[in-house]
Amino acid sequence: MTPTLLAASLVLGVIPSVQRSIVSPARPAALKAQAATSKTVPKTPARGVSVLKSPQDADRKAEHEIVAGMYRRGYEAEARGDYALAEREYQNAVARDGGPFFRTPLARLYDLMGRDRDAYAQYRAILRARPDLDVPRVFARYGELCLGFGDRNEARAAYTLAVERCVYGGSVLEPKIAPRNVSFDAVRAAALLCWAMKSGTTEGTETQMVHLDEAERIDPSNWMIRFYRAWTLSRLQRRDEAQTEADKALSLAPSSSRAQIIEMMDVRGFRLP
Repeated sequence: MTPTLLAASLVLGVIPSVQRSIVSPARPAALKAQAATSKTVPKTPARGVSVLKSPQDADRKAEHEIVAGMYRRGYEAEARGDYALAEREYQNAVARDGGPFFRTPLARLYDLMGRDRDAYAQYRAILRARPDLDVPRVFARYGELCLGFGDRNEARAAYTLAVERCVYGGSVLEPKIAPRNVSFDAVRAAALLCWAMKSGTTEGTETQMVHLDEAERIDPSNWMIRFYRAWTLSRLQRRDEAQTEADKALSLAPSSSRAQIIEMMDVRGFRLP
């Protein structure tokens, strides 16, 4: 069992309520480095058809190719650090196709540029159009922006959706968070944990640590956050810190989960109790 699967199966049942003050959310610090080094342009969604059966099919395929070209040029410009050109290309793509695939990179770009209001507007449009979207980081980031603007109710709703959309192996996390009986801080910490769990391949390990550090600051008694931090620290070769976090996770975990934690510690080469 991977740590992600372990987290997905256990996190919601063990989140303690922690009453703490909320500070302004930090912007993901590693995103700029990730954008600067990224070389691969993600594939655009396949919207054309394999066999063109009508003039309308040909028109749809041609339109898709135009929008996909805008997206590719925007992504390449963003990777080069040419944010002005990237913004124009992404905006052109959104103007022709307002779906989440093209709005999400525009929202991310605004994050990189420090334009929180513009990023907020894009994330809000995405979530209004696709509340079923299985991308926890979009919901979690929108929650952070709502919190920064003082809208705790909207932030809580976004964090809850982030956790509900935290999917592993096709299965939604169970049980789902019940907003009435889980504290705001616990929901926020769980959303940040889910963001880290699902962002490793797209944002990198350093960015995962940004989310995990904030989650631990909010909810230091959550053993799942501690355990996932230990695993991530070990990937960064920060072995002493990783061991400390693993030991802390083991001390906080319920007895029913200790055997699984020890098994995962052994797999990763941690010192066992």
